[in-house]
Amino acid sequence: MAMAEMQKLTVKPYQFGPFDSSYYDTFAVIKPATISNEALQITPDSIGNFSLTNRSGRIFFNQTFKLWNDDGQDSKGTTKIPQVASFNSSFLINVFRVNNSVPGEDGT
Repeated sequence: MAMAEMQKLTVKPYQFGPFDSSYYDTFAVIKPATISNEALQITPDSIGNFSLTNRSGRIFFNQTFKLWNDDGQDSKGTTKIPQVASFNSSFLINVFRVNNSVPGEDGT
């Protein structure tokens, strides 16, 4: 009986990149984060003697979306069937090593 009452949920797949300046309309970029070199850069480039202490930015998706309805009852007072929602996000991270230096060195 529960299967007959289930409703089909909408799926909204998103895929982004490579990144350029047009993505400033899609994402809220909070400094010092930038969109540069076809990537979302959360921390500034730091080749050389440059401190990254307290220098991480943030990047948010500008579009809100609703994962589930939590209304409890419809307009007639009938208890609604709960809806299950899922959310999946994945990221590719590139850590650049200057001059093929040893990974994790220098206070990482």
